[in-house]
Amino acid sequence: EKSKSEIDAKVEEAVKSANAESDKKLAELKEGLAKAQKQETIAKKQIFNVFNPTRLSIPQWISERDSTKKKIEDMEKKIEGMSSDNTSKAAQSSKVLEEEK
Repeated sequence: EKSKSEIDAKVEEAVKSANAESDKKLAELKEGLAKAQKQETIAKKQIFNVFNPTRLSIPQWISERDSTKKKIEDMEKKIEGMSSDNTSKAAQSSKVLEEEK
């Protein structure tokens, strides 16, 4: 009888100890989670400030980026066309000048 009550008391004490330890670990994990969430929020703000300062949605941002890239490519093609036109015009002018001599 005495040993059974002693065992029950020890089991109850062990359960309380385990619960207290679990509660402590849970509190530590919650603190770590809160800290990680704050860091994530800060990182997202920094990323948006660098890569998407206009705060567009991702699909809009991708669309704007692609249209800007296409405009740049079109301008580069026009410039290449102009420079090749100028080169051919210069060659024609030099031929005409040589023929006049």
